Amino acid sequence: MLSRSPATQSTPNTRFRGELAALLLLAIPVVLSELGWMAMSIVDTIMVGRLSPAAIGAVGISSAIFYTPALFGIGLLLGLDTLVASTLDRIGRVHVYGVLGGLDFLQRGGRIGGAQALLGSLLSIKPVIQVKDGVVAEESKQRTRSRALAYLAAKVAGDAPLERLGVADGACDDITDVLKQISAIDVEHPLVSVQLGPVVGSHTGPNTVGVCYIVSARPAGAGE
Repeated sequence: MLSRSPATQSTPNTRFRGELAALLLLAIPVVLSELGWMAMSIVDTIMVGRLSPAAIGAVGISSAIFYTPALFGIGLLLGLDTLVASTLDRIGRVHVYGVLGGLDFLQRGGRIGGAQALLGSLLSIKPVIQVKDGVVAEESKQRTRSRALAYLAAKVAGDAPLERLGVADGACDDITDVLKQISAIDVEHPLVSVQLGPVVGSHTGPNTVGVCYIVSARPAGAGE
């Protein structure tokens, strides 16, 4: 006789209780805020009611005048919910990498010592940097620029499919080769190529290449 295995799926009543709890968790703050708005009107009436009926009428008219333009601001704020949720979703999927043309400008900016810059120049080291949590850190060290650019392209390709991809260069002679290496990567939107601004360029120097991309939320092969 076969024994009956316990049910692994939740019953309709269990799912209903779970959905109801989640709904109440969202609804209770909204209800409290609406009660607060109503309480403000009641307090206004209590405070002004002792003066005269004309004063109560003036408060009512002023409230109507105030709420008319305020509704437009409330509508704009309600639209921010979608933007904030979309931004928070993308933060964990954003990656920023860069390949520096050399270490001279880092030495001038005081970010590395003279001995380290000299050793890096003698060994033809091209550092690959990464921006993570607002901090610039060294991601890899490559002996030649071609290896550094190939490593950079491999990092981008390894995270495909991508939602968006942008490339920034600071007076790079080989930017065309970089674009060719990443042109075959699966990206939902067209590739964006721009020039580095003076603020970043003054710290990194010429021949700096940076890539910024957002990893797609859809799994690989979902669009095929």
